[in-house]
Amino acid sequence: MRPWIWLVLLLLALRLPKQHTIGKLRLQDQVVLWSFCSLAALIVCRLAAGMMVDQLGTSPYDHSPAGISRNLFQTVPEIITLELVRHFCLGKTWRRKKYIYGIGITLAIWLWRLPWNQIQSITDAKTFGMYLGRYAAPGLGTEVYLTTLSLLGGPGPSILYKVGYVVFEKCFPILPNLQWITEGMTGIIVNLVSVMTVWEHYQSLSKRRKIGAMENQNNVLGVLMLASFSVVMIWFVMGVFPLYPTVILTGSMEPGINPGDVTLIERFTKEQQVYALKEGDVIEFQRDDIVIVHRIQEVLTDEAGNISFCTKGDNNPEADVRIVKASEVRGMYKGVVPWVGLLSYWIREAGGKLQTGHDF
Repeated sequence: MRPWIWLVLLLLALRLPKQHTIGKLRLQDQVVLWSFCSLAALIVCRLAAGMMVDQLGTSPYDHSPAGISRNLFQTVPEIITLELVRHFCLGKTWRRKKYIYGIGITLAIWLWRLPWNQIQSITDAKTFGMYLGRYAAPGLGTEVYLTTLSLLGGPGPSILYKVGYVVFEKCFPILPNLQWITEGMTGIIVNLVSVMTVWEHYQSLSKRRKIGAMENQNNVLGVLMLASFSVVMIWFVMGVFPLYPTVILTGSMEPGINPGDVTLIERFTKEQQVYALKEGDVIEFQRDDIVIVHRIQEVLTDEAGNISFCTKGDNNPEADVRIVKASEVRGMYKGVVPWVGLLSYWIREAGGKLQTGHDF
């Protein structure tokens, strides 16, 4: 449907009578905080997955003021309209214990939001499983969580969660480029944990008559800490800091660096840093679409003074066939954190992405 149609429907949805679901008014601010925390957790998890499991890529969206406005106009009115309709339907049915209708509206919105244009890519059991893993299962988990937020806190928290992630997708210059198995796992796990956590905390708080001022301050402090961590994580991914992580997937640098370890790489920003490298240094370099971490075996200099490097994995019997050009060097190895990337290693192996002989 065209955006202007959704804008008209939004104006009509705003005129719907206000509904009260099972949520207590005094706890609505808490539900908003939980919604924000879940949103931050989802963004951080997917950025971390893109950085350590799959890859990060430049956003395909137009980031000019006009482009951002156009992108948001195409999606935000639809989201707000559907969340207002969700809350209205839940309010009409849930207090009357007609739970089947609440389940029905959740499934209806889930079906509406499924990317039906991707159905044509299903040709066998494998592609069907990929469709379920990338779109259907995470989408259903999201809708269940949005229904939970709407029931407990009204339409505001569900709108915040859904619109917040769309704003991240449309406005952030770097986005995670996830394989279907990674995207599915992060979507399912974050939403499932969010549903269970919100219900547990809500039931605990609803048994009290009053929430103390100190507890409110602690909740706000927790949200601020999570927000600060999210900002630092985003800066880390964008390369604001001089060090960045790389997950090692093969044993070419054993025994010092093992599969599943995370190396800390100092990002090179100046040509002088490359020319200061010497034999024995461990570097990270780009080879086509592959990032490799190997040791410099020999520094080569041509007649014009340009340098290149002969590299070798510590555990490999022979040196790398291709010479590494200075322009291919990304940074220098500074340290290793053992085992932190094991989950990334297992996920890549399960997804069939492991390429023997290369370190990412």
